[in-house]
Order: sequence, then C-alpha cells, then structure tokens
Amino acid sequence: MMSNIRELVSRGIIYSIGHSDATYEQALAALDAGATMITHLFNAMRPFYHRNPGIFGLLGQSENDREHPSRPYYGVIADGIHLHPTSVKIAYNAHPSGLILVTDAMKLCGLPDGVYEWTNGERIVKTGARLTLEGSDKIAGSSATLIECVNHFRRWASATTAEAIRAVTETPARMLGLEGVKGTLDPGADADLVVLGETVDPKAGPLLTVDQVWKFGVKVYDVEKEG
Repeated sequence: MMSNIRELVSRGIIYSIGHSDATYEQALAALDAGATMITHLFNAMRPFYHRNPGIFGLLGQSENDREHPSRPYYGVIADGIHLHPTSVKIAYNAHPSGLILVTDAMKLCGLPDGVYEWTNGERIVKTGARLTLEGSDKIAGSSATLIECVNHFRRWASATTAEAIRAVTETPARMLGLEGVKGTLDPGADADLVVLGETVDPKAGPLLTVDQVWKFGVKVYDVEKEG
C-alpha cells in the first residue's frame, strides 16, 4: 500500500488518510510515503489512545523532528454532530496551520426536516443538520452549511474571524497547491469572493452570514435578491 501512495503522489495526486483503522506507526509511514492530508479527522478511524495515538498522533509531529518533520493537513467536520467542540479545539491547538473546515454535507442540505429516500432501499431522517439512517442513530453524513461550520469553529476554538476564514480559504488552497490562485485576494488570483455580514444570535452570540457570492468576478448570489 505504501508503494501505491508513492506512485499516486508521483502522478500529482494528493493522498489523504481517512476512515482507517491505521495505527500511529502505519499512519506515520503513509506520511513519510507522501500522504499530506487526513480526511474527516476522528471520524471512522481508530480513536486516540494514550498508548497508541492512531492517526490523530500525526498532529503531534514537530518541525524540529529530523526523522519525521512534516505534519499533514486535516479536515474537520465542525457541524456540532460529528465531533465534540473540545475535540475540534484540541486538534486546532495541536496544529493550527493545518486545519481545514469541511461540511460532509449531502444533497439534503437546505431541505426541510423529514424522511428522505436514499440508496439500497434505505431512508435518511433529517433533523436540522443531523442525518441518520432511519431506525438507527447511525450518522449518515451532514447537512450543515460551510458558514455554520465556520461559526461553530470560531466559537469553540476561540478563533478570530481571520483564523476561521483562513480555514476555508487560504489553508485548503495551500493543501491543493493553489496558493495565489484560490483562497486569496492577491492580484492575479481568481476573482472568487464571498461577502460576509454579521448578525447576533441570543444564544450563540455574533454569527457571520453570507451576503454575496462572486465566481470569477460574476455575482452568483445576493442575499437581498434571494430574500
């Protein structure tokens, strides 16, 4: 398998570790072979244990470690369902520059709560952002929006607005090798813009809102027109 990682990376493919029962040593070997990302940190993988930190242990690598100097980027589903807020905070504090916020959102995102047909005769129950297989508590993805994940992360990790936005712009662009093209307002970059506003929720406090979306310099969403 490690040889497969090297082969894929040599072809310009980004290799991500995820949904795996790999031990810390196996994950470290994958990192040394060229893996640069962890998919859905903590989910569907060997739990952290003090005698075997598993894949999560890769976040503890130090840049001063001559043998294993690199640490991977890692995706975090900050929807309030997949992970406990403290787990998100621990991961971020361990490796702030590697955190990438992801939604794990499915096509039910934005639809009303209810029961929906799925595959193989199964059905999914949507309750807010939570998606479960009918008749069980098994999580079946999420329907959270990215701005919801940004707001959760900002609150849970006591992160600044700039730090939260970096986790959905600059950091994923850097992971994909698209620095200077995506995730930045630098001259010459793609004119992909999100205009944010702010509102205050009585319970959650200040929340960022998506007011406009621009793609390659063309406005494709405006909250005032949608409203």
